[in-house]
Amino acid sequence: MLKGNSVKRFRIAALALVGAALIAGCGGSSTTEPTATGASIAAPTDGTLFTDPAGAYSITTGPDWTAGTGQTAIAATFWMLKGGDAEFSDNVNILTQAVPDGMDLDEYTKVSLENAPKLIQNLNVITNERITLASGQPASRLRFSGTTSGKTLEFLQVYAVAGKRAVVVTLTAPASRIDGDIAAAEPYMRTLKANS
Repeated sequence: MLKGNSVKRFRIAALALVGAALIAGCGGSSTTEPTATGASIAAPTDGTLFTDPAGAYSITTGPDWTAGTGQTAIAATFWMLKGGDAEFSDNVNILTQAVPDGMDLDEYTKVSLENAPKLIQNLNVITNERITLASGQPASRLRFSGTTSGKTLEFLQVYAVAGKRAVVVTLTAPASRIDGDIAAAEPYMRTLKANS
């Protein structure tokens, strides 16, 4: 059972798969081509606007999201969601990553998926879609499952590339709760605005 700081380190490390995979270099074989643009979702009318202190992004957080505290294994901002248990706290995390000059969303997705198997076992890409964020910015929506630190989890990522930076929002939960979490959290995740 994971508790306390070990939960935070595990949880945050597991969330950064697509972002961290880009750092690892090329290789791997779990690529999938994006499908047509995903369905649009109405922007929420409640929540709280969070602006990254470094100015990299803004996002509206859900009214029941609780800001995470303490040190994490990677530089990420995170929120705990309602409905977790003693074994795992469902959460949303945001990380930013520098990308090479000229790298676009398609290239970022391709390289990330090629490298993700180095960071997560039994990677299974469920959906890979192009979406448009509430701001009108193009983004990707990637849903996948996999095993990390001996625990099988599911993930939903919404991410955009702006200038020389990628901004990745990740929802992480056990399979038994992921669908409910997606229904509740994805509208807020799509309020992401990545700044160049």
